[in-house]
Amino acid sequence: MKLNFILVILFISQVSQAQNASQNKISVVGHAKQDFIHDHLSATISFAAIPRNDYQKIYSKSINEIKKEFQKHLSSFGYDTLNLVEIFPQTAYYNSNYPRQYELVINSREDALKLISGKIPGVSISSFKYRYKPDLELDINKLTIDAINNAEEKALFVAKQLNKKLGEIISVNYRTYHEKSLPPKHHNLETFTYNQQITIIYELTD
Repeated sequence: MKLNFILVILFISQVSQAQNASQNKISVVGHAKQDFIHDHLSATISFAAIPRNDYQKIYSKSINEIKKEFQKHLSSFGYDTLNLVEIFPQTAYYNSNYPRQYELVINSREDALKLISGKIPGVSISSFKYRYKPDLELDINKLTIDAINNAEEKALFVAKQLNKKLGEIISVNYRTYHEKSLPPKHHNLETFTYNQQITIIYELTD
């Protein structure tokens, strides 16, 4: 009973302006949302040759040698250097030891932690991004219907507490807003959320 009273106060406070203007009107705001969850993670991995340093007793290593060592690390949790996709493909004019960047698609956060646990000289992981399915679709119609139903549910609740009934709809105003644009193939956000907000003014009758 106490919870219902608090909810009534909350709803009435949201619509107080409309009620002050006219006691036979009520304005409510309905909400609905659609979440997009990432599909995979994507890591950017860089390889750079190690130059010889006699003073520090460091032996030189080519990128191919470093990749072979990195392969052992990847295979320990089910991946392969064949899964690497070069971001800027090498051409015939590139030096074989020119720094190279690759993308690796990872299936889980656990695998990401395993990936960065391997401290291999010449290998650096510069970033992780979330990958989304390319066929994601935003269902505006469903969002609108859900927001309308949410608004009506609130209006009916408040009207009942005021011993009133809902009459005709006087006006409707709605908008769709979201945290970011529809997720591209790659992004640094784990989840995208689209929100639909609809404001409906109802007539109140006895």
